[in-house]
Amino acid sequence: MSFFLAVVLSIYGALHAYAFWRIRAAWPAMGWRALPLGLFFLLMIVGLVGVHRLEHAGYVRLARGVGLGVHCWVAIIFWLVCVLAVVQVWGLLARLAALAWAPAAGAVIAPRPALLGALVLVALAAGWSLMEARLVRPTELTLYTDALPAGHPGLLVAQVTDTHLGLDSGTYRLRRAMNILRRARPDVLVATGDVLDSPYADMRAMAAMLAEAAPPLGQYAIFGNHEFYSGAATSTQFLESAGFTILRHDAVDVGPYLWIAGIDDRAGRQPDLERELLAHQPADRRFRILLKHRPLVSEDSLGRFDLQLSGHTHGGQIYPWHYITRMQFRYVYGLHELGKGSRLFVSTGAGTWGPLMRLGAWPEVVLIRLLPLETAGATKPAIR
Repeated sequence: MSFFLAVVLSIYGALHAYAFWRIRAAWPAMGWRALPLGLFFLLMIVGLVGVHRLEHAGYVRLARGVGLGVHCWVAIIFWLVCVLAVVQVWGLLARLAALAWAPAAGAVIAPRPALLGALVLVALAAGWSLMEARLVRPTELTLYTDALPAGHPGLLVAQVTDTHLGLDSGTYRLRRAMNILRRARPDVLVATGDVLDSPYADMRAMAAMLAEAAPPLGQYAIFGNHEFYSGAATSTQFLESAGFTILRHDAVDVGPYLWIAGIDDRAGRQPDLERELLAHQPADRRFRILLKHRPLVSEDSLGRFDLQLSGHTHGGQIYPWHYITRMQFRYVYGLHELGKGSRLFVSTGAGTWGPLMRLGAWPEVVLIRLLPLETAGATKPAIR
């Protein structure tokens, strides 16, 4: 953990060093005024760790205020560096082109206009992303299955994931998610991890809101990596008080037509029991759902489940973090055909981690409509 933290802070510090250099290039005569800027950058770097120290020390309100600024600054400095780096590369290419065609040198953007333009773009991105993160919306998915008998009206399965309830989140986005569930009235609710992010907020109120869902066939949850970071005992208490049955390498028959299996995230450092769990298939034909926090697919499991539901990626959360996320995970968002009758759906989640921002990855509650195969006709399973 110390090594990981050192690497993160080193990269984060390098971003600030580059931004400081580009600002000095834009205003070379800053003189002593560069000192407050440098101190501010240093505070933002140290604050990334300091906010968690304050939280664990019990200074919850102070940690919440500091965290709001520090975490949003992570996105802001990242965007600023990206824009400035693109402008600098553009200038380098223009200078190289000018060696063969002199007028190309006119395409070089001077440091000060480049910085001012970058600040405007970042301000627009920050404003929009703060709003986008609050607009939780429903995503509807229709699947057809032979597990439901002819004439069955269908089942509605709701997926909520990555709400990251805790110090920074508040209840606004959770209320929007619950309003979606209240209108949809699903038959069953599943939570695929990272529901809880920090035990220092008002967990009782948040648990009570989640318990209001009360679908007729129950609600089921698994542990994501943040449930382990928050503490297994604390997470268990919260999820159970919110009305969830926790599936930790366990499976359950849900009504006459569903079978739901759930496994812990690998952050729990438990043995990989997925193959063993899925080996115990239901005796009768049921629609088999596998709850797995990270969108990782085991080849040995294909054909042993109909639909894997995952989260974790946040759909990249903030553009262009999408590209970094895609380097880690093959499946970042959406519905994927895996072969042998198995599918995977990866949700963007309903919350945020770090910056309370989203850009190009809308938060969502997923509503999965299961219908008898006979009603499919020529329609292919698709997201609407």
